Amino acid sequence: AISCVADALRCNDALEDLNLSATAIGNFKDIPSLARLPQLTSLALSDPHFGESRVCSLCNYRTYLIFHLPRLAVLDTLAVTNDA
Repeated sequence: AISCVADALRCNDALEDLNLSATAIGNFKDIPSLARLPQLTSLALSDPHFGESRVCSLCNYRTYLIFHLPRLAVLDTLAVTNDA
């Protein structure tokens, strides 16, 4: 199972949609590395078809992701909005 991202996706500048659901990623340390993907607008760590990554159990993980990945339009198959 995938347990970290680190620099593994570094050369994928055109990557727009990434599904890391049901992986063993269990902490926030890999999230800033995803910010280096300039075209990433859709990310799933939780998907109804595949399940959740371990990181989804962390407190405020969606808020953390949206803060570090401000270009996201879709997170966990849901549209990201400015609504409070």
